[in-house]
Amino acid sequence: MPVIAVNGIRLHYEEAGSGDPVVLIQGTGGGHSAWDLHQVPDLTAAGYRVITFDNRGIAPSSECADGFTIDDLVGDVAGLITRLGLGPCRVVGTSMGAFVAQELALTRPELVTQAVFMATRGRTDALRRAMTLAEIELYDSGVQLPAKYAAAMRALKSLSPAPSTTRRSSSTGSTCSNCPHRPARASAPSTRSANWTTASPPTAASRSPATSSPSPTTSSPRPTCPARSPTPSPTRPSNSSRTAATTATWRTRRR
Repeated sequence: MPVIAVNGIRLHYEEAGSGDPVVLIQGTGGGHSAWDLHQVPDLTAAGYRVITFDNRGIAPSSECADGFTIDDLVGDVAGLITRLGLGPCRVVGTSMGAFVAQELALTRPELVTQAVFMATRGRTDALRRAMTLAEIELYDSGVQLPAKYAAAMRALKSLSPAPSTTRRSSSTGSTCSNCPHRPARASAPSTRSANWTTASPPTAASRSPATSSPSPTTSSPRPTCPARSPTPSPTRPSNSSRTAATTATWRTRRR
């Protein structure tokens, strides 16, 4: 069980294989053995020297009961790489370990040739910083949140939103998920919209070739769901029929 003194603490580490070094950095609460099932065997088989270790706070490394920061963890990894003569080398981090790997690559680029960041994000923004401080204050207050609420908040911060169950319509005639009987359409105008368009004079936008819409007389009727009885759309008389009726009434009155 090799232990090395770095950055003012005792750091436990393990080595396997030979070749170009790769340092694996675990996330919050994760020990070095989490890499032993897949990553260590595969990397050593590929001809790499693999170094895993327990972050401070994970026994048998130093406990650091007073707390520590990401910068402290970055200093630990930098000290490990320097003491073992690994740099510059490849670095792989997951979750919190990826935060450490990112900051290591930014602050000590001479120690890193390539880096892999898994299950991570960029630096903390103002909103996440405020949320973290609020959670620390909540924890220190001793308030116990309901288990379901705590789980929902953890999922909200850690997981991506679920994709929508409603599929977008396409011009290929794919079935809409809301109604299996209705074929999807791209943008065919409804009968009601077509009649209102016919009854009013064209605007400047409608006369423009770039924004012109299909003629209502040539567009195909909107498909209806066979599971529902079709309801006829209300119609409005055209300009020509209304003008003829008005003219006839005016002539009759003059006589």
